[in-house]
Amino acid sequence: MVLYVEERVEELRSRLSLVESTLKTVEQDIWLAFSSAMNSGISPPIIYPSSTFQRLDSFLKSQKASLRRINLDAPVLESIQRLNDLNSNTNKLLTEIMRMQNVLSQRTAGTDVEKIIEYKVASQEFCMLSKSYDAVDALTYELVERILGFEWINQKKYYPISLFDYHGYLINLGSYIISVPYHDSFRCRFWPSLAHEVGHIFVYESSQKSNSLNELILSQVAELEGVLNFQASEIGVLNSATNQLIELASDALSVYVCPTAFLSAASLLYIPYEQSEASDGALARYFKTFSHPPIDSRLALMLNVLKYSGSLAQNKLFSEHGRRVMNFLGQRNLLGLTPTSADFIEDYERFVKIFSHEIVKIFPTLGINKFGENEWSSVRDAFLKQDYCPLSPVQLLTVAWLKRLTQIENSGLSTIGNYLDSRIHEEKAFEALVTLMHNYYDNYIIGKMGDHWHDIRYCPD
Repeated sequence: MVLYVEERVEELRSRLSLVESTLKTVEQDIWLAFSSAMNSGISPPIIYPSSTFQRLDSFLKSQKASLRRINLDAPVLESIQRLNDLNSNTNKLLTEIMRMQNVLSQRTAGTDVEKIIEYKVASQEFCMLSKSYDAVDALTYELVERILGFEWINQKKYYPISLFDYHGYLINLGSYIISVPYHDSFRCRFWPSLAHEVGHIFVYESSQKSNSLNELILSQVAELEGVLNFQASEIGVLNSATNQLIELASDALSVYVCPTAFLSAASLLYIPYEQSEASDGALARYFKTFSHPPIDSRLALMLNVLKYSGSLAQNKLFSEHGRRVMNFLGQRNLLGLTPTSADFIEDYERFVKIFSHEIVKIFPTLGINKFGENEWSSVRDAFLKQDYCPLSPVQLLTVAWLKRLTQIENSGLSTIGNYLDSRIHEEKAFEALVTLMHNYYDNYIIGKMGDHWHDIRYCPD
């Protein structure tokens, strides 16, 4: 068995060396793509994320140090467990490095398009695809500004890294790479779902600082455990109540900074595709071990946050949309509810009503940038004048959703297809939105760098 441990140590040492080499290669390639464009005075296809690579490098060094501390004289089972943990962490690190490689590949594919025969057509297609990457980065950056703030951006030296891949909307808390699913690549009205992922960063960092948001979440765990009908033996063992509160807090943050766009996107993403398989009165038992709250309870929380923050009253069309959402939830047809499970949902929604009221009260004390009255005024002016150039990505997507809501003739949300099947001028609307968000990216994010881009240091070991 000792020989087995020695072989595992050598195998892992060799693997970490390969990971280190791969990390350096990817970092160098991204730096070259970034710096060569900046030196040429053109917008770079990708921004070199020095802080991300520093975090990945630090994690790699910690893994190498842990491997050196493996004691071959220690009990074999203990050594094997530590090696398994190191192997699992190495897999996670390699996954993040590969995702960085995918980001680079997406952003630089087609940059030599003029060399191929079908130059004219291909260049047009690549131009729109390239703008899409910039657009989603622009939205991500604004959401980070609104939720995490300028101080956080400066402290972390943050630049947006968004990736279209087969995952859903996800955030990695180590690298800050945000994923957008492939099927939403050309449906930018659904990109406000990214706000929820940025919210996860805020909630996570609140838990490290133990601020008022973290205190609120901790204070509500026991209440939610009561709703979920926890038994004494399950308290402290199941983490579902805490996990569900984290999801609810992230939803609350999202609609606070991105009201119309996030609620509208979530109404579509959550209702048709995330229905629970629980039925026959087993709903409470199902959610007792599930990481996410019931769908209609999440939407009810969003509407409560919008009501308490004043956003729902800012636009008549948006208020009507909120009423339709509430009517749809009132039908209780999302989960195939029995009388027992209906009582559970009502208890849960009473809980989220109290939780949403409390969380809205503390948001201003945390520096969250609410979508305020001045922004609603800008959106209304742009909507009437058809002039969208001054708007930010969040404001642009607010207009886009308000325009979409005007196209819906059916009075109920029960026919979700009215949203999904409406494709009036969809292609032109996509191109217009992406182009405007790309311009924001060029002017606001790249433009801010100006002559200071040399402050971004490339310093691999």
